[in-house]
Amino acid sequence: MRILPLNHSLVKAARILPLLVACLLLIGCGGSERPRMSMAKKDELALADKNAGDAKVQAAAIPGIEALKAGPDAKPASVRKIITTSQVQLISDNFNEDVAKVELLISSLKLSETGGYLSQHEISGSAGDQRYGLWAVRLSLDQVDGFLKDVVAVAELVKSDSKSNDVTDQYVDLSARVKNKLQEENRLLSHLEKSASLPDTLLLEKELSRVREEVERLQGQLNVLTAATDLATIHIRLLERSRYQPPVVATAIPFVTKIGQTFMKSYQELIGFLQGCAIILAGLAPWFMAAFIVAAPWLLISRLIRSRNRSRTV
Repeated sequence: MRILPLNHSLVKAARILPLLVACLLLIGCGGSERPRMSMAKKDELALADKNAGDAKVQAAAIPGIEALKAGPDAKPASVRKIITTSQVQLISDNFNEDVAKVELLISSLKLSETGGYLSQHEISGSAGDQRYGLWAVRLSLDQVDGFLKDVVAVAELVKSDSKSNDVTDQYVDLSARVKNKLQEENRLLSHLEKSASLPDTLLLEKELSRVREEVERLQGQLNVLTAATDLATIHIRLLERSRYQPPVVATAIPFVTKIGQTFMKSYQELIGFLQGCAIILAGLAPWFMAAFIVAAPWLLISRLIRSRNRSRTV
């Protein structure tokens, strides 16, 4: 009777033991699986952080990214953007001297210090032709009036005109589009930092690349427009009044050379005279033919009349 409780306890323990073993196996599997999932999560987050960091570095290199600091309510500058172009045409009696004057005026501008430059320079002409000089000067706006006044005084003025093209609206529109694209890029960067999944990160990077290309294209157009409005362009054209004849250097000519030159000159004059006579005869030939055709019948009739009169007289 005393052994019965022990057998009963063993039976109960035998029933509970498989359950305990199963619980321990489940706990062990769960514990080993949890580190694997956490490690994968860590790798994915590290990749996302790296991509976000690279995107930030690339975005910081885009011109105009600092414009976002102004905020969405910032207003564009009220300074007008105007492209200024002037043309001056001069005529010169002393070409070499006036060319030197123009080049001296250009050098006095100190273009390298003011941001300007000489975009065109050409001197052309030969013996018997009208020589000319061309210059295209890019200079700061505050130098335009004084430089034009000095250039006009170099030689006789033929033509002078100035043109101004207001591109303020185009500049403001480009600035606003660049700003909006930069704000869109900033939002994408913010989402990229918070992205925890690799597909979302790749999708955001693709969209960020597209927006960045658009920003660079618009920023390039804006830079070109800024360069065109920050400097004025002056075209100068200097013409020589008479045809250029190079100076003749007097040299002693030997006697034999003089005889040869005189003979050749006389020979050329004779050839020219004979050619002139031939040309005159060639020009009169049709008239002689026409006169012969008209006069031939009259001469024939006159002979017939004379021959009849002679026969009657005999």
